[in-house]
Amino acid sequence: MEKQQLRCPKCQKITEVNKEKLRPYSGQKVTITCGETSCKCKFQITVPAFAPPPPDSKYEPTYVEPKSSSSVSEDNKGTDKQAKILSARLSVLKNDKTAPQSFVLHEGINIIGRLSKHAGDYVPDIKIVTNDTFISKKHCQITMVKNRNNGIDCILKDAGSANGTYLNNTKLSKEDEIFLGDADTILIGDTNITFELK
Repeated sequence: MEKQQLRCPKCQKITEVNKEKLRPYSGQKVTITCGETSCKCKFQITVPAFAPPPPDSKYEPTYVEPKSSSSVSEDNKGTDKQAKILSARLSVLKNDKTAPQSFVLHEGINIIGRLSKHAGDYVPDIKIVTNDTFISKKHCQITMVKNRNNGIDCILKDAGSANGTYLNNTKLSKEDEIFLGDADTILIGDTNITFELK
């Protein structure tokens, strides 16, 4: 499969992205996460205008999935092989306002937010029981989708929260949709959440 090579502006390493995964965003700006483990810098690119797929192709649009060329072994180079990931979990870390909690993500959109004590208020999918009022009732969302390797991908996006969503100490913009990696840390309000892939 043909790949687009993207150079990280921070570490200067090359991240490879399958062109078929970029095609749905042709001409648009997207955010890429550097595939280099020690970097994980986020940078924006404008996707080139790709020709449409042939009418008889089995092409299916999907999300942008960055993949570092340095993570591909010589035996598998160019085959785009990776381990199947079948489930994802969020672990809310204990602080003075929040008890430890754990949630399993479901396929589709998972809205994450603070569980309100008032009847009639918005109820998120991931209901965090907390006294951390800096967490909005509808704070952020994680979309779980199946990928072409029969595993799953999870994409984080802020959901219009009052105080913002942070991934590994970097604040997401309103437009950011970021692929999550195992052991990533999400900060909402004063509460840290660890993302885990199984």
